[in-house]
Amino acid sequence: MEQPAAPMALDTEGGQQRRKAMARFAVLRPVLDDEVPLTFAARAAGVPLRTAQRWLARYRMHGLSGLERLTRSDAGVRQTPADLVGLIEGMALKRPRVSAATIHRRVFIQIERILKINGLSVITDDVVEAARSTLVIGAI
Repeated sequence: MEQPAAPMALDTEGGQQRRKAMARFAVLRPVLDDEVPLTFAARAAGVPLRTAQRWLARYRMHGLSGLERLTRSDAGVRQTPADLVGLIEGMALKRPRVSAATIHRRVFIQIERILKINGLSVITDDVVEAARSTLVIGAI
């Protein structure tokens, strides 16, 4: 005979996810049990209607586990090439301080120039290295 799973502690991440799922279910319960319109239930809970619609669809498809927050498939994965990260970090440490918007604009203007000159469409390590070696940080 299979024993029931032990209840999850609410201070664990899984427990917090379960608690959030139960709070979301509490918003949906009048809709499911008492046939209250979703618009009324969402308004009463202070939840945007579109969010409540997503919750209801996920509940109907996956049950209570569908109301838990999904983790991103790319969580913890950096997609920016390491050389580009180094270039941006180097610019961020320069004095006088340069805003993030200025760093972004300068780096990507230079990368776009290099891509255009070389007829490329993908940022590679060579493109980033060329941008690093030709970028004038002090100029606007």
